[in-house]
Amino acid sequence: MAARINPSKGSKPDKLMRQALLLELGAEHTMPDGVKVKKLRLVAKALVTQAIDGDVAAIKEINDRVDGKVPQAVQGTVDGTLSVIIKKMVDEGE
Repeated sequence: MAARINPSKGSKPDKLMRQALLLELGAEHTMPDGVKVKKLRLVAKALVTQAIDGDVAAIKEINDRVDGKVPQAVQGTVDGTLSVIIKKMVDEGE
């Protein structure tokens, strides 16, 4: 197998499945008419076809990929820890 382009750093587990998927998606596929296309293109085409057919999950996936995911609101209360950290940073002149 080829050397990793971006090897894991530190204690992060190696992402072998990610690497295998990227290799497969980058591989060429020969269409019935002899035209060669990347498999990633075929996957994208299938996703767009599903969205056109009304698949809401496919539509959402395309929106998330094209426009970015909508930021989620942060809920909850601050227990004072953040205030202590900020005060300490200000006091130390950081």
